[in-house]
Amino acid sequence: MEAVREKFIDMYINTWIIHTSVKLTNHILDSGSTPSVITAIMKQQSTERARTVLNHGMDIYSGSAICTGENNFFTKFYNASPVGITVEGSNTLTRGLIIFGQGLNKSHPFIFPIFQTIQDNNLESFRQNFNSLLKNILVNYGRLLNPQRIIQKGPLHRLEIATVKFSILSNYIALLGGKIKQKQMISGTMADILSNLYLGYSLVWYHHNYEGDAILRDGCLHYLMQETEYKLNVVLHNYPITFLKPFLYPLYSKTIYTNLEVKNKLYKYILANEGLDQLFNKDIYSADTVLEKLINLSKFDKSSQEYKSLYQDIIKVGEYKITSQINP
Repeated sequence: MEAVREKFIDMYINTWIIHTSVKLTNHILDSGSTPSVITAIMKQQSTERARTVLNHGMDIYSGSAICTGENNFFTKFYNASPVGITVEGSNTLTRGLIIFGQGLNKSHPFIFPIFQTIQDNNLESFRQNFNSLLKNILVNYGRLLNPQRIIQKGPLHRLEIATVKFSILSNYIALLGGKIKQKQMISGTMADILSNLYLGYSLVWYHHNYEGDAILRDGCLHYLMQETEYKLNVVLHNYPITFLKPFLYPLYSKTIYTNLEVKNKLYKYILANEGLDQLFNKDIYSADTVLEKLINLSKFDKSSQEYKSLYQDIIKVGEYKITSQINP
């Protein structure tokens, strides 16, 4: 059923995005860095995307997911997902205030130095940093208006273009000053864009360092860029400083519609690629569980007695023993 395939592909893409970004983030942490904005991105994005995976999983597993029993391996993870989303800082707060709002001050190469020179009343240093900021904006406009300056092609080209647009747009958002704390819908959407860019580069890094799958990488990049380009347009459409809006027109993205047949091809490719299956299975405990039964089921011929017997074992609900609560 294509309806099930669609949910499966969405689950697989989000799982692969989480997998590659965890690898990159752990590499950064192992190198001794303490990137507060990146760790905020990972906390918010990995738990939200995991929630999406679990929601789709509940739909696919259907009745077996709501019948409590030994054959229900799924619901306990579904019930646990809100814990990671709310504990250690609500994702709503992380997305709306921290990722972009805090990241803009901590990570922008010029904004905080400009702020510091104002505090120090250092006119010369202020002029240098401000000129560097203007130069950076003009260089990025040049890259955007001259596509030949973008080296990459295909999905990587879309990632690089989106990065340039985000860089330019961040400077315009910075002009809102303290109002960014109030404009949390804009700040949150900018956080989504920044997060998607980081996840996109995680996919590229993983493919380069682990010889990852190019077909899956490009499928995930298309998924991320589709969402990123839409959210860039949302911020541009709702930018509150009206007289600056004409300068933002070059940042609008043309809608690229999803080719649904590509999803079918990606589904068949994933099923045929045993290496991907083994990569995920090595991190999953399945011994003596219904998961092990499902894995074994896929190895049997559907017309065989072994398949029919194991199939019935998997779909059975089981019964609870009813004990009398009335004392004799």
